[in-house]
Amino acid sequence: MAAEYMEPHSGRYLSRHAAVGVISLAVEKYNKLQLVKTGLRIFMRNCCLISLLNAIEELSQQQFFIVSTSLNQFKSSMKKIALSGSSEENTLTFTQLVDLSVLIIQSCIQHVNSFLCERFLHLLDEANLFTIFENKRVNFSYAYKVYKVAYDLHLPAVDRSKLISYQYIDEVKYVIQLLESRKEFNKARQLSLSCDLDPGLVTVQELISDVQHMKAQPLWSLRENHSSFWKQCYDKCVKYDVEAEKCSTFFETQATLSSSLPDKIKLGEYALKWMKQAPTAFESNNLHRLQKLVWQSQIDYLLSKKDSVDETTPSESSGRPSVSVSIDKTQFLLSQYKYEDFLKLLEKRDDSSTSSKEVDVAVQKLIGQLLDEFQVDEACQVSMEYGCATQDLVVVLVCMGMAMKLLDPANLDEKVKSLYAMQSPVKRRSASLSQSYLLTVSSVENYFPAREDDSPFQSDENLVYMRKLSGKCRHGVMPCEKIVSCYAIALALKQSYREVMLQSEYSLLKQLLNSNLSSRFELALEYINTCSLSDSDIASFLASNVTNSLRALAGLDDKMDVTTDSTPVVVEECMKAGKEYKQLIQLFVDQTIFGESLLEQATTISIDDSDVKLKLVVKLELLILSHDAYSCAYDMEGISRVLRACRTCAAQIAEVSHYPLMVHMLIEIGRFSEMTYIFDTLKQNHQFELLFRKGMPKDSKLKLAVLDYLRRFCPGDSDIYRVVSSHFAMYREIAQLLEQSALKKLRKLKPSTMKHTDQLSSQLTDIQKNLTDAAEIYIEGQCLRHAQSCIKQARLVFLQHSLVSSGVHVINLEPADVKSFIEHHDKFYETYTVSDAYNKNFWAAALCNNVLIRGDLKFLSEFSKTLPLTSSLITEVVQRFQLRTDVTRTSHMNSHLKKLLFYCKDVVSKYKLAQSLGLTELTKELLTADNGQLGAAIRDSVL
Repeated sequence: MAAEYMEPHSGRYLSRHAAVGVISLAVEKYNKLQLVKTGLRIFMRNCCLISLLNAIEELSQQQFFIVSTSLNQFKSSMKKIALSGSSEENTLTFTQLVDLSVLIIQSCIQHVNSFLCERFLHLLDEANLFTIFENKRVNFSYAYKVYKVAYDLHLPAVDRSKLISYQYIDEVKYVIQLLESRKEFNKARQLSLSCDLDPGLVTVQELISDVQHMKAQPLWSLRENHSSFWKQCYDKCVKYDVEAEKCSTFFETQATLSSSLPDKIKLGEYALKWMKQAPTAFESNNLHRLQKLVWQSQIDYLLSKKDSVDETTPSESSGRPSVSVSIDKTQFLLSQYKYEDFLKLLEKRDDSSTSSKEVDVAVQKLIGQLLDEFQVDEACQVSMEYGCATQDLVVVLVCMGMAMKLLDPANLDEKVKSLYAMQSPVKRRSASLSQSYLLTVSSVENYFPAREDDSPFQSDENLVYMRKLSGKCRHGVMPCEKIVSCYAIALALKQSYREVMLQSEYSLLKQLLNSNLSSRFELALEYINTCSLSDSDIASFLASNVTNSLRALAGLDDKMDVTTDSTPVVVEECMKAGKEYKQLIQLFVDQTIFGESLLEQATTISIDDSDVKLKLVVKLELLILSHDAYSCAYDMEGISRVLRACRTCAAQIAEVSHYPLMVHMLIEIGRFSEMTYIFDTLKQNHQFELLFRKGMPKDSKLKLAVLDYLRRFCPGDSDIYRVVSSHFAMYREIAQLLEQSALKKLRKLKPSTMKHTDQLSSQLTDIQKNLTDAAEIYIEGQCLRHAQSCIKQARLVFLQHSLVSSGVHVINLEPADVKSFIEHHDKFYETYTVSDAYNKNFWAAALCNNVLIRGDLKFLSEFSKTLPLTSSLITEVVQRFQLRTDVTRTSHMNSHLKKLLFYCKDVVSKYKLAQSLGLTELTKELLTADNGQLGAAIRDSVL
């Protein structure tokens, strides 16, 4: 085979052409790699291809380390040849060597098993042979990664020869398609990235697969699941950084295929949003096409919901709308659109047909929604596209023109003037606005009433006209308020509207809040309502501005000398400013954000040796504001953090003996039970009377907190106790605490555990004393009913004290035990004490048992001196006696009955009872009394 390629005079060496031909034929046609190796050792024993063939030979023996070494030798030799142009003994050029190497490697990977192929490609990649074969567009790294994926996932066989050729891209795409068919999108995406292909194509295929899968699920029938699914698709595009045009095409296709109008709207908005990010968005009509798709879908949706209460379309924009518009945009709108053109469109409504009017109504609703989202430009485009306008759109454009001083109230169209003269409707907020920004102009004025003498700009003709005109809007309230707010600020700061609009929001707010205008808070809150700032941004800015203002009031920033005499005045000014800044808390619905920013500012203030008192004043005011913000949000964790900071601040205040500031902290924070350490500090330093000085608020919670502190920690200090009660005039509160304490102790005494001991005697004495003191204090406070209740309980405790040695229990009795005691106890005054304390009346049974049966006439006498013996009570006693079958009536009982009937003042009742009891002597006496006149009266009544 080699003979036909040998030249006559070449000796043992082959020519370049002959050698290449022999090797190519042996490799491609016969796969005789061993024969090629032998021939090279004979004819070209220093050829670098021998190292490559050695590596392939060792590969079959799985000697991978030797294979790697041989490949590195081959690489090193090839680099030398590339630099020198040819080898010393080899007649092959570098290009020929590269071509033959590719043939040899292709032949090898085609004829070895999958495992050895994967290992060989890995070793080729590790040897970094790409630099040698770069001109042949052979990339072993790509080849290995593709084959590795196919090998690991057991994909159908790939064409190994193409992997080591310029056609490797086709195999990469083939493997990626196989991965997509198996839903291995993450691996397909990784392979695309590693092979320098666009992974966005994989993501789009994944989205298409997700759509097909989702539509096959039963949950797809629920419309509420659609929005979240499309949002997930959008987020996936963002996550994997898919090209904007591909994303736009995907969402536009889905919008076209969808039969659901809400889905069409959302998908169209997503497509439009991506298209605006594409580099060629404004160079074609794609943008307008997508806008019209979204508009038409929204109009169709509104037509389908014309009888529904909900007048808004499902929109991607949610939360607070973007309400920042540049001055250049304003000028463009005013140059592009004239409000007179939209007035003409308003006139055509009356001439439209019924079906056309329905479309106009839907278009007007869409325009109103766009105005609520501050999309004035798009609202104008919709109006022109469909030949329909709204009054609100006209008002917004007029306000823009007046703010720019391009329009004058005197030269406005008559229709606008008539609109201005109309009575304003009830202003309605857009549903899309964030709840944390619902402060209207009127609500701001409630927080900060404007001062006419300090706000002359409020009477500006244009401002008054714009305010009243914007009050006619049902939609577009936010754009109008933005314009009015910026115009008002421009007048207040004596700047032009353009200058105000050119400033950043923070810069303008800082300039406004640092001014001396009394209406600065009103204007700031009104402006913040219309800004596109996040809650956290606004909170951080306001907290920083509040801190700087307090520091300026305290003279900390300008290093001015504050004398000892002027310190109280400075402190008073800071406290006054702190109360004003509390109104800023009302701006937030989630006040936690503002509280965190204020607390962060407070903790950054370092208390060093200079201006300690003034720094403590600033720090304390920030802590108070932070606490108020957290309290409004009911954030207990935030409140705890503030209280911990307050404790540290209180210790610092105590070090400089600024006790009035400590009292200010206690009063403003108002967490008395958590701040007892302040009471301790004041008591230890003999400053407790600061709580009762003139001008201190007599807060009920403070009263009870002081009282509770004294009762728990200073029980023996009766003098200060009386001072507190006298200062706060809190008789009822003190008495209630005493009464509750006594009753709590009383409830702990159970009959089963009561034994005659000194400890029990002391407890009963303390309880009686507390009840007696409570009754006296109730009387001082004119609470007579409560005083009487305490007296009754005190008597009961005193009775128990006297009976405890006999084993009789009268406190904490059950209802049955109370009844038994009253009915059978033989001492009237003790029985009366129990009956009065428990508010129970069993006197009929008690008189029957003690007087009639036992014959205790002393009981009857004491009863008659204390309680009225009425005829009805005596009748009930006699009836009980007659029903007693266990008692044998004796002559003594008859005598006792007569004694009892003696107290009956009703003669007729007495006669009837005597007659029923068989007391004939008594009946005769009654009939003959008063010469028979009483008897005649009795006979008349009985008959």
